[in-house]
Amino acid sequence: MITFEQARTLAEQPARQMWAEMGGRGTFTVAATGAEDARSYLVVTGSQEAFDGDRDFLIYDYPLVFVDKATGAVTFEPVITNLDRSSTMTAVSG
Repeated sequence: MITFEQARTLAEQPARQMWAEMGGRGTFTVAATGAEDARSYLVVTGSQEAFDGDRDFLIYDYPLVFVDKATGAVTFEPVITNLDRSSTMTAVSG
């Protein structure tokens, strides 16, 4: 099983690419905190400016970034279809 820090590292490059493809602006960041359930970590990524509260840097429809704990596979999932799952996850930090 991988750690949250390993999940952050595994997610960084594919998430950066997705962010850029979706028109990301500002400074790409992988947050130090995220969430977990029994099978995956939720790795929070995006613009540091958005994390700091500047809504002009938000990307609407940006997917959730999950990393499988057993395999390290990174997947992107729509927020709308994962509201129940993400709302029941437990906070985690590196």
